[in-house]
Amino acid sequence: MTATVPGVISTKTRRRQGSAGQRPVASSVWIRPARVGEGRQVAALLPNDPSTAELLRSSIEADRADGTNGTELLVLVAIDRKTERMVGMGAAGVPRQWIAALKLPQQAARLVARTMVAVGALSVVPEAMPQKLIPRVLNRLADHYREAGFQWMAGHCATGAPGWLDHLVESGFTVGDKGVGMRLQSALWPIPANLVTQPTQHAFFRRLAEEPTVLMTLQGVPLQLREGAAPTVPAPAAPAPVEQAQAAAAPAPAPQAEAKAAPKPKAAAAKAEAKPKAEAVTPSETAEQTKEQEQADTIRTVRRRVSAAKGRLTRALDSGDEDRITAARAHLATLEKQAASLGIAN
Repeated sequence: MTATVPGVISTKTRRRQGSAGQRPVASSVWIRPARVGEGRQVAALLPNDPSTAELLRSSIEADRADGTNGTELLVLVAIDRKTERMVGMGAAGVPRQWIAALKLPQQAARLVARTMVAVGALSVVPEAMPQKLIPRVLNRLADHYREAGFQWMAGHCATGAPGWLDHLVESGFTVGDKGVGMRLQSALWPIPANLVTQPTQHAFFRRLAEEPTVLMTLQGVPLQLREGAAPTVPAPAAPAPVEQAQAAAAPAPAPQAEAKAAPKPKAAAAKAEAKPKAEAVTPSETAEQTKEQEQADTIRTVRRRVSAAKGRLTRALDSGDEDRITAARAHLATLEKQAASLGIAN
């Protein structure tokens, strides 16, 4: 039997009271990932964008909107604790259509897909606006993708309400004027790639990593690579020396028909020199190198995500929120299975 001393608050009680006391006024609203069965409620918050609403609804009902599926789609919902009503939502994921529109080389496109996510939907009911749900939802999305290893979060805001733009700036986003697009540059492509913004939209983006490998800015703003990050685009004319060596080796015996024994060592030497060069640039070896590099990148990414998921679980355990703990454990279990399939020891 445990004796209770009057007037002494237990450690658990003190921790609960401290957590509650640190919460702002907006603590009456709970932000969490959308659950199966909430697809229709999320879609109802997007009456002006039926295509996006249907896409999110189907993804939620298929349990593919928690940030752990192949497209990294994450849908967050804001729930009023008192009424249990959904008062807001936000969704983000890898912008496949944006990346395709950039028309980058294949290796560069894969890099962008691993570094950038886009805010695909954001909606808050008018009566919940004073609780600053927009910055809270955006910050939760940013935290998730930062832990997952992404470097940039971007989007387009098609609204004339200045309050929304103020909330974006408050959340740490750079917001452009209407119609001003975004530019991306990396050592993998020499010319900046432009993301077009419609004349009625505002582009916005936020850096998630300390030292991103891809640089991002608004069109019209000077953009420079870091020192030492010179463009390294592979030259398409690499096999040219082989052709020259073969051409030099072929005509050598022709003018010296009387000396048949002498040209043979030279021709053999020229062919011997040409053969290793040809082997050094064969497409099969290039494909193998690219595959090995992709596999190494995947292993590094999975390790980073497992480490981030463990930290997320630790924070969830500290918070004492059962739903948050359950979601964090499920997320970690999924990543650990992926790591095991790649032969990565945790």
